[in-house]
Order: sequence, then C-alpha cells, then structure tokens
Amino acid sequence: MNKEVKTVLEKAALKVRQTFTGRVIGTAMQKTIKVRVEKHKLHPIVLKNVVSHKNFLVHDEKEECVIGDIVKINSYRKISKMKNFVVDKILHPANRYFDKETGILYSEPKEIKKDLRYKKKELIKELEVQGKAV
Repeated sequence: MNKEVKTVLEKAALKVRQTFTGRVIGTAMQKTIKVRVEKHKLHPIVLKNVVSHKNFLVHDEKEECVIGDIVKINSYRKISKMKNFVVDKILHPANRYFDKETGILYSEPKEIKKDLRYKKKELIKELEVQGKAV
C-alpha cells in the first residue's frame, strides 16, 4: 500500500503545469489581470508569420501588475469561473508613474498626458475668459 501511495505522489510531482508568457492588457478588476498570450506560427502556404493570441484572466494576489508588464503565468486550481492561472513573476515591468494626489499607479504616460491635455484646455478657456489671446 505504501508503494502505491508513493507512486501516486511521484506522478503528481512529475505533472508539468502549463506556463505561459504574456503581456498584461487589463487591470480593471480587483486581484485579477487580463493577460494576452501570443503565438507566432509560419503560414504553410504564404510563408509569413501569423500571430494568434488568447486572453487569460489571471489571479494577482498582491495587485502589483500594471498594463504593459510582461509576466509569466502558471496554471493553478480553479480560483473562479474564468480564472485558472496565477502570476508567477514579472519578467519585464512597464514604466510606472505614481500620482501622489490620488494614490493611483499609472503604467503609461499617455494616461497622464490625457490629464494634462484636459488641464491645458481648462487653462486656455480661462485665458479666453480673461481676454488674453492664445
């Protein structure tokens, strides 16, 4: 009986988990990120690279990933209806910008640029109201 238990445990230890590498494309949910895993194949007739992708919902316990990070994900027991993977590690972090006023961690400067553009429009309106030419 002990031999049977040992062989079952050995088989379980040898079981290889699925691992993928992908880019974080969404962080809108709590403790969940959306990761796009791309697969490159050579088309047999046209002989060009064809890129196909699949999106996975991944559990991020510490909420440390931001949009643009390249992460390694591992399969795990079913966490929710759509989540079967967890973040193993961040391979290449994206640029991070921390807004001290709101406490929000931004990943792309374009999010900050949107705020700056909005503020610029407000400044232009104020100058027009004051009668100064822009």
